[in-house]
Amino acid sequence: MSNSTLSKDDLYMLTGYMWPKKQIEWLRKELGIEPPIGADGRPRISQAVVDQATLARSTGAMMTAQAKASTAGPKWKVAA
Repeated sequence: MSNSTLSKDDLYMLTGYMWPKKQIEWLRKELGIEPPIGADGRPRISQAVVDQATLARSTGAMMTAQAKASTAGPKWKVAA
């Protein structure tokens, strides 16, 4: 993991967007990250932060799925 800031090309590869405003929107929506913004308007974020956010999101999704599975009751009824 690197602590260096992602380059323009790295941000494009990660988000699929070339424009900084769209990259920021993507980071907020998909990873839940509120990135610091540089003077040039581009998000300043490291790969380590992206990795942590991705792991947190996937772990949260797994926990949510497990919780739903454990609380889901049978979808049938027994006739009295």
